[in-house]
Amino acid sequence: MAKRTNVTSKLTLSLITGTTATGANKLSSRAFQNVSPDLSDDEVVTIGGQIATLQTYELAGVKRTTTAELEAAE
Repeated sequence: MAKRTNVTSKLTLSLITGTTATGANKLSSRAFQNVSPDLSDDEVVTIGGQIATLQTYELAGVKRTTTAELEAAE
């Protein structure tokens, strides 16, 4: 089984900043680096919602991006 190393995680908020001429939402992103990879997805969503209350714009969604280096098993 492959081994994961250097695991990092990032939280990205999608915020509704307005509407287009056709009525679709205009989105903007705010990214927060160094989120603990040990947090559950539910915890990340909760934290994203709490951070969103500090933003001027309405929250459209929360994303989590986790990256890692993979090494083949010996």
